[in-house]
Amino acid sequence: RSLGADGLRAALGNSLNLARHLHGLGREHPDFEVLHAPTLYLYSFRYVPNALAGGPLPPATEEHIDRLNESIAEAVTRSGLALLMTTRIRGRLALRMSICSHRTRERDVEATFEALAGAGRRLAAEMGRGEASRVA
Repeated sequence: RSLGADGLRAALGNSLNLARHLHGLGREHPDFEVLHAPTLYLYSFRYVPNALAGGPLPPATEEHIDRLNESIAEAVTRSGLALLMTTRIRGRLALRMSICSHRTRERDVEATFEALAGAGRRLAAEMGRGEASRVA
């Protein structure tokens, strides 16, 4: 009621634009897999290291990527920067962002995306070392 119909339309339009911006960031980054176009203010995507992208992966690798995405969501949420959720799309775990606050700005989306990418790189390297030590 405090926003009125025009204010509500503007807030929803802003959220849609920010979700589209996030979609563009994910589409352009080599380590993210786009799963769908933005749906209202919700957007889901996956961190998939570029070296693994481009084709069907063995089940063990898919499970590794699922664990990696869960760890990324937890790391960014623990940092206090953003609350990240996960969901399953076509059986795979994905990161899900909800951009519904009228206070969210483009720089907030970009900072969160960069935090996701940074956590992904760091955690992928850590998990890779752990996998290698189990094999050795």
